[in-house]
Parts: sequence; C-alpha cells; structure tokens
Amino acid sequence: MNVFIGRNTSIPYKKSQIFTTYTDNQTNVTIEIYEGERKMTKDCKKIGQFNLDGIAPAPRGVPKIEVSFEIDINGTIYFSAEDQATKNSQKITIMPQKSRLSKDEIELLAQEAEKFRAEDDIIKSKIEAKNNIELTEYQIKNTIKDEQIKCKFTAEEISRLEQLVEERIKWIECNVNVDIQEYIYKQKEIEQIMDEMMQRIYQDGYVRQDRYGVLINKII
Repeated sequence: MNVFIGRNTSIPYKKSQIFTTYTDNQTNVTIEIYEGERKMTKDCKKIGQFNLDGIAPAPRGVPKIEVSFEIDINGTIYFSAEDQATKNSQKITIMPQKSRLSKDEIELLAQEAEKFRAEDDIIKSKIEAKNNIELTEYQIKNTIKDEQIKCKFTAEEISRLEQLVEERIKWIECNVNVDIQEYIYKQKEIEQIMDEMMQRIYQDGYVRQDRYGVLINKII
C-alpha cells in the first residue's frame, strides 16, 4: 500500500505517481483505495476500487502506469490511472458521504496505529524483504534467459542458478512466517553466488552495466 495523502493534509490536494506491473505480460491492474492509519490494507477501510485494462504486454516493471489522486475542498476524491504506452485510462469518483470514515472512527484508528506501530513496522519490513528476494530471483531468471548473456556462463553455472532460483521460490512459498533475517540471508546468499559468476565474466573481458549483467558489452 502507498500513502497518497497523509492525515491533516490541507485540501484541495493533487498528487500523481508512477507504478508498474508485478508479473510479465500483465495486461490489467486493480487499483484499490483505502482510508485509515495502519500500514496494512487489512487494518484500513476500503472505500473504492477500479480496474485498468489494456496495458501493453511487457516484462515485469517495464510498463509505466500513472495514478493520479485529487481531493477537492468538499472532500470529494477523484482517482485515475493511465497506461502511458497505450493511453488507456480509467477513473473513479468517491463522494465524501459514501463509505468514508467518521471523525470518531479516524481518531480511533489513529490511536490503534500508534498502539501497533512497532508491530506494523516489523510486518512491513518482512514484506519488503520478501519482495526484495523475489525481485532478485526475477532479475537472475531474466539474465540467464537472455541469449546474449547466457552464452557467457557455463552450462554448470546456468544449471546451478536455475536450481537456486527454483529452490528460493519454493522456500518462500513454504516459509511465509519466518523472521526477516531469514529473508535477508537467503537473498544475500544467492546474490553472492551470482556476483562470483559475474566477477569471472568481468575478468574474462566483459563489464556489467546492471547489477546482474542484464547488459554486458565486451570491452576489447
């Protein structure tokens, strides 16, 4: 969840932010709007939702989806999303009387947010650590699938990386409640192995332009 407007922000107010896709060739996204004080959506109140379809298929992280938010002086909320490649867009208007929290409910949620702040911070950190290791796996999978890069690795190295990535994916699926340090350790472990292989390629006369050599140019 991303916070678009903080508590006690002066209105009227406008903000836009670029988001992207989570999976390869994703052609639609769901935008959900919540009101509350906690870091997790389950602890906040959902006040609206809409879908943006027709996103141009592309690798994860490539599409640019501009999400815009506006709240006017009367408290009416306007949300829109546009795929910058196709210009497909969708929007929603949320009236101040519809599904919104009362002042008393907001104050209660603020008190709960303060009470559970430490717990929420731990949960958020674990989610971020999990997302980081998934992103690392995704980057490595793309690197060893690229034909221009794949030929720089030995067959044994490719097999080892593929096996490690699959092991990490299964490990994440079976260990959703582990300590954050476990996620960090697993990520550093596979990063170290990949970095050692990239160092060999570098010593063989290639230089990497991305963390995992997504683009590698021969320098001789």
